[in-house]
Amino acid sequence: MFGVFHAVSQTATECAQQLHRYRPKVPFHIWVAPRPPFGYKETNATKIKEGLLQTNEVNAFLLRIDRETGKRGVEKDYALDAYCQILAQRHQSINNLREELRSLLESMGNTIVPMDSDDDIDAKKRLADAASVLNTEHNCAVNKANDISASEYRARKSKDYLKPEEVYECEKFRIRDSYGMEVTEELVEKDEGGRLVRAYASFEAILSEPGGTIIDPHTNREYPAPPKIVADKDYSERDKLPLCMDWGNYSARWLARFNLGLHDILKRLVKGEEITADDPQLVRMTEIAIQCAAHIKAILGFTVPADCQPIWLLATLVEQLGLKLANRKEGPRGEQVTIYSLAKEELHFALDVIAHREQKRARQLAISSSQFAVKTIANCELEIANCLVSTPLLLV
Repeated sequence: MFGVFHAVSQTATECAQQLHRYRPKVPFHIWVAPRPPFGYKETNATKIKEGLLQTNEVNAFLLRIDRETGKRGVEKDYALDAYCQILAQRHQSINNLREELRSLLESMGNTIVPMDSDDDIDAKKRLADAASVLNTEHNCAVNKANDISASEYRARKSKDYLKPEEVYECEKFRIRDSYGMEVTEELVEKDEGGRLVRAYASFEAILSEPGGTIIDPHTNREYPAPPKIVADKDYSERDKLPLCMDWGNYSARWLARFNLGLHDILKRLVKGEEITADDPQLVRMTEIAIQCAAHIKAILGFTVPADCQPIWLLATLVEQLGLKLANRKEGPRGEQVTIYSLAKEELHFALDVIAHREQKRARQLAISSSQFAVKTIANCELEIANCLVSTPLLLV
């Protein structure tokens, strides 16, 4: 039995459960990341709760929802407290996954035999090769999967268990529906399990113009309202998910990027403009990011260093949107200036996907409008029929 655990989302208990799915007693060959690859997670339940409530309150304000309702949601205090306690314990286990899993396996009667150290280059290469083979097999399986309809996809999403071939078929449908193009192994790899299309959704959102302004009644300060495509996602989640800790709070993330000035900078870059590290808008964005580092960490999920460099910040923000920066040098030797722009290949691909998303929304709106019209006509016909039945005939 082989187990490779990256300390991203699974606790030691979950890792042990996976290892013991195979009942016969066989040797375990285990590799565990020495630390979380995306930074250590918050382990204080009180701070986790404060962060959730503050983000939900900001999001509720942007959606013009009552502050208290948006802050607290519809859950009871005990439910939120329990959730935060569980999340804090999970983070504690993930932050120390190697030690936690080792201790758990030893308590279950296993004997631990260390095989390789962290600086073993050969072991790292073997793991990288194995990961590459697994990714290739997955991409190939999705590419060769049968095509299914939208109704079949929705039916399968409600099932608790799917066969491996059904999983691949669902993944193929999702990718084709998300990108509006033929599914290839290269596209499956680029998609990264849906990460890229989610990044493009954020890219589309920050490119969109604000949906008006919102005035804070307590301070009379004006704030930009999120675009409709962002607000609709938040409303949809709040209608479907009763507990506030499950909400995505997309409007809060949009506002964080907008207040940094990313909207204006991206509009210039998308048009083909180039930018340097001393661009006034970029310098201003860096200053704001340093001042609001705590909020950026809580909402956008990355740490802004005290000596943050403008180009590093811009590269980090556009990477979250599925884009990359390209650069070239200009000027005589010794006086060269590095000029940055958006990498054309990634930009054109992203714009194609955004165009497909817009067309899909337009089709869905047209279908909804036609269905509403049909229902309205049917209701009118029913009312007329009822009137004819209930009205006595007048004999002349």
